[in-house]
Amino acid sequence: YGNIRLNETIIRLCRSATTIDPGYARAWALMAIAQMNLRFVSVAAVESGLEAAERALMLDGNLAEAHAARARALTESGRYDEALGEIEIAVRLDPESYEVNREFGRLSYRLRRFDDAIHYFEKTAALIETDFYSVGMLMSCYTAIGDLEGARRASRRTLDRAEKIIVQEPDNGSALVTAVTAVATLGDADRAKELAKRAILIDPDNISMRYNIACALIIHLREFDLALALLGPGFETCGKEMLGWAKSDPDFDPVRDDPRFKAMVAGAEARLAAATPTDSRPAA
Repeated sequence: YGNIRLNETIIRLCRSATTIDPGYARAWALMAIAQMNLRFVSVAAVESGLEAAERALMLDGNLAEAHAARARALTESGRYDEALGEIEIAVRLDPESYEVNREFGRLSYRLRRFDDAIHYFEKTAALIETDFYSVGMLMSCYTAIGDLEGARRASRRTLDRAEKIIVQEPDNGSALVTAVTAVATLGDADRAKELAKRAILIDPDNISMRYNIACALIIHLREFDLALALLGPGFETCGKEMLGWAKSDPDFDPVRDDPRFKAMVAGAEARLAAATPTDSRPAA
């Protein structure tokens, strides 16, 4: 999800596919989701994903991933009831779709419906054995509902998956930061900090990675000052989606009343409010 290079690759492949076949609805839908993933980390990303999602729906109104992509766009406009309607259509159309279950899990987490989020992230984790994102989200979900044993189980699964990726790709920042959270959840503070330093050295400008390291520092290590220092650069450049996520993320509850966190959120809100009409335009 937070892997910038991966999402850029998906967009290039989908764009190539739609150039060859403009009627290829699934490629438009996957492009939309990847575009929105990029906008999570930076408002500088040009495409909002909405146009590609609407194109996919126009081509195939029964495509589950197209409804999931539109649900994501509606979420970022704060239209949560409509987003829920779209994602419910998506899961009825294809209950086995990885993209649909993942987006339903993300929306449920955003709405702090953690039991629902657990259900859908467990499903996505089972659909793709190499998926460390979903089991990583399960750590946060179980922690949020106070199920510490569930969080530890998810952490062991997450670490196993992330370490397999790191062996093959030592510079994979997304896998490294997921391992940071897993190790922190399991109580190994020293190793978590060591992995966090390695991740920052490898990809210092990855604000999604900084965000997730900060979550681990806050929830599991209680390192509030260090976490807020890591978050600062991210709030200066993040897109609307990351800001919305941060405003509802239970991992930030311990620092939500901290004046420094409040100032970061206010600064990001002011910056995004001053953005161009294209960036701030609600989904239609």
